[in-house]
Formats: sequence, structure tokens, C-alpha cells
Amino acid sequence: MKVILKEELSGFGKAGQIIKVAPGYARNYLFPRDIAALATENNLRRLDHERRLIAQRQEKARREASSLADKLKDHSITLYRQVGDEQEERIFGSVTTRDIAEALRQNGFKISRRQIRFDENVRTLGTYECSIKLHSDVTVPLKVWVVKE
Repeated sequence: MKVILKEELSGFGKAGQIIKVAPGYARNYLFPRDIAALATENNLRRLDHERRLIAQRQEKARREASSLADKLKDHSITLYRQVGDEQEERIFGSVTTRDIAEALRQNGFKISRRQIRFDENVRTLGTYECSIKLHSDVTVPLKVWVVKE
């Protein structure tokens, strides 16, 4: 039986793909959970239309992400933290993606903490680099300065 996937199904395919599955699997699992639709002529036409709409939305999102990336590429943020000892550069706590997202929000950028990738634990003063994934195709590096308060 041929079905059109409405969402990604691991091991089978991505949303919008036409796959062949056993009739019982489609009837008992895919259709009740609204994961797939029967590959009829009418559904195929609807799929073509939805693909065009999805492509337009993705292109618009990519353009907006590229525009934001141009604004962010020369930007850096400074975070002020308390230091334990004067000789040590170890800070109280650590710098997290939530701290970076809040600093960006204060500078007028609307970025979720989930979009920020920070590979290292920041527990000392210094300069660090993180990346911000604005779109699946658009990633921007951001310099983070951690200085003594």
C-alpha cells in the first residue's frame, strides 16, 4: 500500500515522501495517529500544493535568517560576572546559553536559547565563541566576552 507521510517517520522517510508499507501497518498505526495519508490522486495533488507552500515558507524564513545573520556577524556581547579571588579568574557559577540569550534580547535580538550552541563550560574570565543556528542553512558565530564585574 502506498502512503504519503505527513511527518517524519524514522526508518521510513521524511514528511511529504511517498512510501510503500504493509496495509495492516497503515490501517492500524499510521492512519489512526495521522502520520500518513493514503496516496490517492486527490491527496497527491494536495501534496504538490502543500510542497509549494512549504517551500515558499522555508525560503522566506531563510531570507529572514540571512538578514538577521548580517546584523549579528559583527556583533559581540559582554557578560559581567563576580570573581572569587583577585588572583584567580574563576567566576561564581557559569555562563549558560540562557545568559547569552538574555544579553542578546537586551541588545534587541530575539533569539531563543535553544538556537545557541556553546560547546564549552564557561567558568573563567575570557573570550569565548558560540554559534547561533538561525535556520537549518544559516549559522552565525558570536563572540562572548566574560569580564570581571
